[in-house]
Amino acid sequence: MEHYIISRTTLTSLANIIREKSGRQTELIFPQDFISEIEGLGASEYQSYNGTYEITPTVDSQKLETKGKLMRNDVTVREIPYYEVSNNYGNTIYIGSDLNA
Repeated sequence: MEHYIISRTTLTSLANIIREKSGRQTELIFPQDFISEIEGLGASEYQSYNGTYEITPTVDSQKLETKGKLMRNDVTVREIPYYEVSNNYGNTIYIGSDLNA
């Protein structure tokens, strides 16, 4: 069984907000009714984000179209690509680019 530490005042305030947004007038049982009502609100008010959740920085700007969308996971930003190449004339370092490009 999961345990939650929450004050009665906070719980009542949250229930009132859920009722106001959802139009529900009946009693809300914590936590299951709270969760289902909030998920229902999210589904109707926001579009789900269907793009990638992993991105690797490049030399060009990138944009994840997440504004106003419901995200189900964290975004992972991978390390900046870094390559070092040596030859008879010295070293060349590539930062943020692909050696194969």
